Amino acid sequence: MLGYSPAVRQAAAALSSAAADEAAAERTERVGAAKVFFAALRASAVLAAREDALALAHAELNAAKTRYASGDAPHVDVIRAEVAVARAEADAETARADDANARDALQVETGTSDAALGATAPGALPLPPPLAGDPEGAVAAALQLRPEVIAAQRAADAAAAAIGSARVAALPPLTVGAGYATGVDSGQRVAGRVVSAQVSVPLPFGPAARVDQAKSAAAEANARLAGVKRSVALEVAAAARSLIAADRAAAATLRARQAAQAESNAVELGYRNGASSSLEVAEARSTYEQARVNELSAAYDAALADAIFDVEVGR
Repeated sequence: MLGYSPAVRQAAAALSSAAADEAAAERTERVGAAKVFFAALRASAVLAAREDALALAHAELNAAKTRYASGDAPHVDVIRAEVAVARAEADAETARADDANARDALQVETGTSDAALGATAPGALPLPPPLAGDPEGAVAAALQLRPEVIAAQRAADAAAAAIGSARVAALPPLTVGAGYATGVDSGQRVAGRVVSAQVSVPLPFGPAARVDQAKSAAAEANARLAGVKRSVALEVAAAARSLIAADRAAAATLRARQAAQAESNAVELGYRNGASSSLEVAEARSTYEQARVNELSAAYDAALADAIFDVEVGR
């Protein structure tokens, strides 16, 4: 039993390592699924914003033509409105292609249909978890939960068990027998208890070589464990900082969109009162539309960063 216990421990550690490797593969798939999911949501939202901008550009073109026909506006306003329509059409076509590509990627990755995206509703961004503001604490939590670390630790345990197994195998095997023997000696019947012992001495170099090999494998497993811990620490700390940065960027783009909208409203009011030109109106509207797209992109980037942080920590 003494000779088999290290081997049993080694097999148990290898089984735990295999289970942890499976969990690590699942984590990788979760990150990939989150990326394509939020990319599809972002592309759909950007397409809706581009189509709204295109509809507004067509309405402004019709209004410019009406004002020009009645003599209330110069022909340059019509030209500028046509340029705005052409730009909006180009942006909308690009957004349609991006949306189609994102939906295809989502369907291939997860099997989710287009209806799932159509059923989404607007909502507030989730607040970053307190752990995201403490990269060191996040790393400590991840080292306890991440499957890569568990797998590497199990592999190191298995390598350590292999050293014990190799050392036990190096011991000379002892075979002990006992019984009761009968026979005839010089014509006389004899009988009595018999005890025998046999020791097999192995070659001097084979067992030592196996122990050295097991020690080398253990050193390699420990080095791999240290490398995995370093990688996890870098990934989790980066995910925490990325989440905080994405949340702040989303808040900044919200303020930028609100300011751009206020500026666009003010310029349009000035244009109706003769204080602004059509060029200023076009520039202000273009700035607002881009600010709106930036806000949508930043919001979904923040949501993705939040999902990735949860996966990186191991929750």
